[in-house]
Amino acid sequence: MGGSGTRICGIADNESCELSEHHCGSVAPYMAFVFPTGNAIFQQDKVHCHKVRFVLGWFEEHTDVFHLMSWPPNSPDLNPMEQIWDVMERQLRAQTPPCPNIWTLRDRCLDIWTTCLQS
Repeated sequence: MGGSGTRICGIADNESCELSEHHCGSVAPYMAFVFPTGNAIFQQDKVHCHKVRFVLGWFEEHTDVFHLMSWPPNSPDLNPMEQIWDVMERQLRAQTPPCPNIWTLRDRCLDIWTTCLQS
């Protein structure tokens, strides 16, 4: 792949669609600062909130700052992060006993992540 990237994380649920407008207000200034020549490519997944009219219209208005990567239908395999999350989930579910608390879950996720980075 190559290049650099920045990940903007969120949680996909009913409330997150209401937060889309808030996120849009902070993404453009950040992207303009990090990519002052306007050559950034913004990659998002296919969460419902990313496809609402407001968000798609907002991307159209800000093509001078960055370009929205277009995705063919039904293409989760093209997103490298989806592949990593799939590997992490499978490895986490294969471990026994199940995580008794959030701290154990965090530690196991970090261990899996480190192993993924090394391979």
